[in-house]
Amino acid sequence: MNDEAIARYWDDSNEAVAWRCRVVRAASGLSQTAFGEAVGANKELVKSWERGGSQPQRPHLRALREAFQITSDFILMGDWQSLRAGTWSDLRASVNADGTLVKRQTARSR
Repeated sequence: MNDEAIARYWDDSNEAVAWRCRVVRAASGLSQTAFGEAVGANKELVKSWERGGSQPQRPHLRALREAFQITSDFILMGDWQSLRAGTWSDLRASVNADGTLVKRQTARSR
């Protein structure tokens, strides 16, 4: 991922929050259903986050922090510097140079 792609999503707009939610899920390799289960949300709520229809609220932000070692500042404001180096590397590996997500197989919910 290049600096231009990062800069495009370095704000608190719904579009940017949606993109960062998609990046975290892509890095985890989980389906929307499994990702939602990991943070106490259903698939429809995850879809809403990823489309920019809503943003994760406190209980889900807490669960995201615990499950995926990310910060609320990263999700809500794009603060990449708040991430640990290993987390940053994992997320970066999930994004192509132009900001599109790397296509991967997702783990299915059981």
